[in-house]
Amino acid sequence: MVLDDPALIQKILDGGYAAFEQLVQKYEKETIRLVQSIVKDESMVGDVVQETFFQVYQKLKDFKGESSFKTWLYRITVNTSLEEMRKHRRWSWWKRERTEELAQEMDPPLSSAEEKLIDFEQSSLIRSLLDQLPEESRLILHLRYYENLETPEMAAILSVPEGTVRSRLFNARKRLEKLLTPHL
Repeated sequence: MVLDDPALIQKILDGGYAAFEQLVQKYEKETIRLVQSIVKDESMVGDVVQETFFQVYQKLKDFKGESSFKTWLYRITVNTSLEEMRKHRRWSWWKRERTEELAQEMDPPLSSAEEKLIDFEQSSLIRSLLDQLPEESRLILHLRYYENLETPEMAAILSVPEGTVRSRLFNARKRLEKLLTPHL
């Protein structure tokens, strides 16, 4: 039986460990993808995801339901990822191999090998330009374009007002556009 998030949360709070396993399975792929977008060192990803779900389990009693569970989970994921990066002093983002896989998964099928080559070259260029952006810009662009989150969700995850999200997104787009212009 598939339970919605509030029902799963209540079962977990009532001592149902199997419900927590269901919750982890439901959000594991999204959490891994978000961690991978923040943490460059692939060897850290599993540890960060594990620590994220550990934090979720410990803090679940404090979840008030003022936002969706997913938004709350993403906030914990971002905080845990950034904290782990601070601990390890590794501030590099956008693991190339994973980004290529994500780009291939997100792109519609192409009709020719030539189009595939052009698309690959463009995505490689975008990735290299994203690497040049400040951490804040990379994160805001990832949340919008890789996670497809709307402004209110991003604001909740980043613990900032919606106006700040819009401003950061505008500035990140402008920075990326400035870097991209010489290549057009």
